[in-house]
Amino acid sequence: MYLTPERAVKIGLILIVISILLLGYSGFGLFSTASAAKNTAIAGKSEKTMAINVTSGLLLTYTVTSNSSGNFRAWFSEPSGAVVMESNFTGSGISKSIVAPVSGLWAFHIENLGNNNSYLKIHLGQLSYFLEAGLYSGVTMLIVGLVFIFYFLNVQKRENIRRSKNF
Repeated sequence: MYLTPERAVKIGLILIVISILLLGYSGFGLFSTASAAKNTAIAGKSEKTMAINVTSGLLLTYTVTSNSSGNFRAWFSEPSGAVVMESNFTGSGISKSIVAPVSGLWAFHIENLGNNNSYLKIHLGQLSYFLEAGLYSGVTMLIVGLVFIFYFLNVQKRENIRRSKNF
């Protein structure tokens, strides 16, 4: 089947509309998980614990940002008590993720290893595969849609040049 320029622009516009819907859905989902960040004060030489209900098989993430240059340690503990993703970091922050092997009530621990009080912004969450797939699919469809529209514009430009040479 021959791809006419008119059919290419229709396919391109349809793909762009679908990609905008997918990117909007994914963006809203990512924004709603990102807005779940908590500002937390942690005293020197102390530890804070936060609970999070986890579904197995989903991507479990933590992101910690700090405005101080203190030393910190962060980790998850599974419902069984096993320590997962233990990391030491300083200053600006850290971000880690893991696919949760088991469901249940996990605990996120953050420990201030320094003597000074610090203010941290902590985000705990799970990124659904639907959001991730929607984001990748939306970007791909947007690129393919733009290629179809540029194909249409290129054919139109060549047609206009051909017509102007004939007159």
